[in-house]
Amino acid sequence: MSRDEKIALIALLEEKSRRTKESTLKYKPHPGQLRIHSSTAFQRYNFCGNGAGKTVALTNEVHWAATGYNPITKQHTIVPAKICLLLDSPEKIEDFIAEYRNLNPLLEKQLHKRGKAHYSFIDYDNGSTVTVLTHAVELLKLEGSQWHFVFADEPPGQSVWNAILRGGRVKGRPVKTLLVGTPITAAWMRVKIYEPWSKGDLPHVECFTGSTDENMHNLDKDGV
Repeated sequence: MSRDEKIALIALLEEKSRRTKESTLKYKPHPGQLRIHSSTAFQRYNFCGNGAGKTVALTNEVHWAATGYNPITKQHTIVPAKICLLLDSPEKIEDFIAEYRNLNPLLEKQLHKRGKAHYSFIDYDNGSTVTVLTHAVELLKLEGSQWHFVFADEPPGQSVWNAILRGGRVKGRPVKTLLVGTPITAAWMRVKIYEPWSKGDLPHVECFTGSTDENMHNLDKDGV
């Protein structure tokens, strides 16, 4: 087989793999979720109330980052990826896993507690890892970590978020982040993030708001 034939074969296999992934995609984002997934900003923030589909959007983003392919944008990302999943409490990991498994495969052997009472680590065959942290994590641990992606379900305190952003650089590149939640207890985000972004002062940031109405078809189906 010549070099050109090998290149053509590789391209054919990649295209076949891409189409297979798209054909098996169970997640059908509504317009609000689609705006988030299509954004190229380094920092994305989705501020909305319960029932708008923010957690399922985040869960799928974690899966795409870990597997290295976003079926919405058709873009490949670096793998293996080091991913931080920041939750407000340890109990939330069970909810995250359940939501993940509704739409994507996740085997029990991928889940690890690592001496904790709850699952705190997820690994993938391609070498990607998800480290689960909570708002109570020590700041020095965040400062000393490097991540390709950071995903957060519910806004943390300002010191925790700043530590993640400072420590989460890989080869000088700002860490890619997505935070979703209802910032009732994190008013600092309105002052430090939302208002400056709305004035055009944060070009690397994009903020979104969501409506339960956009996700009503899912809520009806689930009987919520």
